[in-house]
Amino acid sequence: MIDKSDKHAYLLMAHNNLDQLNFLIQNLDSEFNDIFLHIDAKSSIKKEEIVKPIFSHLYFCDPINVYWAEYSQVQCELSLLRLATRTGRYHYYHLISGMDFPLKSQREIHALLADRNDLFIHFTTPENVDATLSFVKYYHLFQKQLSIVNRDHTFSIYKVFNKALLLVQKIFHINRIPFNLTIKKGANWFSIPDDFARYVIDMQPVIERQFANTRSPDEFFMQTLAFNNVGFKKRIYRFYEDDSPKSCLRYIDWQRGTPYVFTVNDFDELVCCDMFFARKFDYRKDKFILLKLANFIGNTM
Repeated sequence: MIDKSDKHAYLLMAHNNLDQLNFLIQNLDSEFNDIFLHIDAKSSIKKEEIVKPIFSHLYFCDPINVYWAEYSQVQCELSLLRLATRTGRYHYYHLISGMDFPLKSQREIHALLADRNDLFIHFTTPENVDATLSFVKYYHLFQKQLSIVNRDHTFSIYKVFNKALLLVQKIFHINRIPFNLTIKKGANWFSIPDDFARYVIDMQPVIERQFANTRSPDEFFMQTLAFNNVGFKKRIYRFYEDDSPKSCLRYIDWQRGTPYVFTVNDFDELVCCDMFFARKFDYRKDKFILLKLANFIGNTM
């Protein structure tokens, strides 16, 4: 393992839109970064189609099938973290998707984080946690099948099985959550320092035991780990639990979409928001916003 403590590791989760993914990699390419890429095993994107960075090292994570709201999301994130931490000791690890884009130059991001060791993790409100606590409290054994059904908008017997299973667990008062564990929740995108990244990897058996066969575990496990460790809890940036994406340095608009897809008309809003990254974008819908942002970032170096 090489000491890369002055560098950052970008952990990319991608599944489609090759041109946009390559454009993102080109704009992350820097002597300050290495890039770790997971391409969904279901994707038509081929490894040899990925652009080769000039300055960054690009590492490919072994592909797995990733399903929405299923434990494979967590497995993917852990695989990326494991690969990066085995490669070197990076100052920060940023999880982003192929639909994200930086709002600041890499030089500026590094300068702003140079002397920081905060955990930039999103936390939703306690009310939202309570409303979705059943996602973790009960066993959700058919989440993979339900993910496929919901994507294709078709009927499935698994919907019936799932409702019956949840009803039985409620009747018998099943509760998977240990009495000494406080569950927290938020968006899965993060920027975390090296020591917490390694703590997460070390906690994989605990993560699997608590969050396998749950619903949307990627929105619970990182927040829960950070909150329940006294040392790391003190270092959570902006721990207000107000659902603001500012806590994870991402500009995401859930008011206009799920989330909203930014266009060139949103340029001024994006460059004035003072976040590090934004999501999401769609190269096929409006590539000019990405070209304009890339030009803006380039001019601020």
